[in-house]
Parts: sequence; structure tokens; C-alpha cells
Amino acid sequence: MLVAFTIVACLVCVGRTDAAVSGTFERLAVSPLWLLPRAQAVDLSTKYTGFSAEKVTAADYGRATDAYGMSSNTTSRDVWQVVYSGISITAIGKDGKEQTNPNIHAITVWLEARTGALLRVSTPKPALGGLNLAVRSSERELWQINGLAAVPTIVPPRDSFSSSSTICPSLRPGMALKATEIVAYFGLLTDTMVAPPRFADQPHWLVLADGLEYPVSGGPRGAQVPPAKEGVVAVNADTGAIYRHIFVSAGLSRQN
Repeated sequence: MLVAFTIVACLVCVGRTDAAVSGTFERLAVSPLWLLPRAQAVDLSTKYTGFSAEKVTAADYGRATDAYGMSSNTTSRDVWQVVYSGISITAIGKDGKEQTNPNIHAITVWLEARTGALLRVSTPKPALGGLNLAVRSSERELWQINGLAAVPTIVPPRDSFSSSSTICPSLRPGMALKATEIVAYFGLLTDTMVAPPRFADQPHWLVLADGLEYPVSGGPRGAQVPPAKEGVVAVNADTGAIYRHIFVSAGLSRQN
């Protein structure tokens, strides 16, 4: 479905310096006068993520390249990169109890270097697998054509990245516990797919996860489709309401 592909296209893989991922970060030695102070960047990142500043293991100024970034972002820009290690992502399991994801123990945060606006939160790419289907060029093009754009904002969300209202609804009971890679953007989302827009400049988290096993049915002519390994969600950062929820398998994308 065209609608499903639209949100899939806005989310991307974690940025590192090796060629196996879709983003890079290069430290810059010279700090411009307009640069946001390091302490302020760390403080903002803790508000965005909900993790303690005691978990910060690195905070560096540099240039980040996000090969499949949102349409409102450039592919290369100056950022503060803040790394958290030894963190835990908790979610509600199928039994209704809070549990910890055994696969994810670190995150990387990119903040716009001048304003501190959040550009991306990402977990390390796993040794095997990782985001693939939801970051193809076809999905990215559909995202741009249909005009959905989340504009970065310096106002922290009411619900942080690690809060249950972001992770749990976006991945459904038990799914956040299976995720091997999570990438998220926060910004003001405007729906321009219908006129008049259903909403404009509403704070949303856009979350993409890999490592899921969501059963998908209804392939072409009733054909069996492999379980969806990747999920995409847009969730209102103020209310926790899901705007769109898509699961992506090798056969098709299914909107829920």
C-alpha cells in the first residue's frame, strides 16, 4: 500500500563509520563559536531519551551523514553525538509484565549542533541482519513524493524515547523485547496526504525496529508471506496515540 510505504521511508539504520550501515560520523577538531555547549547537549539528550547522564560514555562534536534521512533533514550536518552504554530498554511482554530487551545495551543520539534539536536516536547494528527492507530507495522516494515530513524541534517530548508510551505501543506486546535494532526520530509531523490535513505540526516519534517476527497474511493471490522482520510506527509524543503502524516483510508491507 502506498500509505504504508510513506512512513517506512522516513526511518533509517544506525549511523556508524563502517560501510555496512547507512550513516557515518566524523569528529571535528575545531569548535565554532556558535556550537551548543557540551554539557547542554548531554542534558538535552537525557531529556529526549529518558536515560541517565551517568550512562553517557562519549559526547563529541562532528559531522554526521544520514544516507536515508527524513525529507526535512539534509544528508550531512554538524551534530553532537552522545553515546549511552549499559542502558536497558524495557517493555511490556505478552504476559502483561515489564521485561528487559536482551539484545540492546547502547544507543547513539544525534543532536543538531547549533540548536540541540534531536535528529536521531539509534541502537548499534547487530552483527547479523539489521534494518534492510524499510530503508530501500523505493520507500524513501514514496516518502518524499507524498510530502510527509517531521520537522526537528528543540522542545523535548513529554514522553521520552525510553518511555513505555513510545516503545510499547509502537512494537506491540512482546515485540520490543525481540527487537535487535531500533531507530527513532522526533519532530513535528504534518499529514499532507489529505486536504485539509488531519493534523499539522504535532509532536511525533517515528520509530523503526528490526528483529521482529510478526505474522503477515494476505500476500498476492493469497500466497504465504514470511513473517515481518521490521516494524514502523508514528506515535504522538504527547498522547501516545498511534498515527500509523506498519509491518514490513519480504513479501509486502502491511498497515495496521
